[in-house]
Amino acid sequence: MNSFDAAQKELIDKAERAHYEGIRHKGLSGSVCEDLLIEALRDSFTSSRLNFDRGMIKFAAARTRGQGLAGAMSSQMDIMVYEGEPVYRTLSQAIVHISKVKGVVEIKKWTHSKMMRASVKEKIERTHTLLEQKAGRNIPLFFVTFRYHDRGNFENWRSAVAAFSTPLAYSFSGRFTGRGGVNLYPWQESWWNDFEHYPYRGQYERLVKDLSKLK
Repeated sequence: MNSFDAAQKELIDKAERAHYEGIRHKGLSGSVCEDLLIEALRDSFTSSRLNFDRGMIKFAAARTRGQGLAGAMSSQMDIMVYEGEPVYRTLSQAIVHISKVKGVVEIKKWTHSKMMRASVKEKIERTHTLLEQKAGRNIPLFFVTFRYHDRGNFENWRSAVAAFSTPLAYSFSGRFTGRGGVNLYPWQESWWNDFEHYPYRGQYERLVKDLSKLK
């Protein structure tokens, strides 16, 4: 197993271990996935110019502070991909000026085709339009889901991406098997010990390679 697939398997494992231990609040579960992916991307881009942080994008002049910032900041971004230094940083958040932003990653713990066709697609398109207007250039948006409910068929994921608003979409795993009305965890599945042949393998590697193309 190459290092990218090992990282992808670890992302799946850590996200589901959090659920197994009882972290099931939607917002908190999403934050766990954001933290995990930020950590993995930082490890994959140790010698790169790109930085990865959760936070907000600042549209106003870089030195504008205090009052009068209404409408001059984005909403919370799951992961901002940027060059240089942020305007401001806390331990887990950053404010990055739009001029430094190279891309944005939207993350979902899990999703299904209806979500991708509706709420997720709408948010991606709305965010893309806003950033393009503010930056005067195209800022790619990447969509990552840790698990896609594919009804047991990987081709359903391919079909969902084909109809999605961006081809920059990645899923780290598919639907888990149900037993007695309860979903198995990935380490309880037969494919877990044969990850080299898992249909979703290579998704994290593709994400890293696509991010590395940002200019």
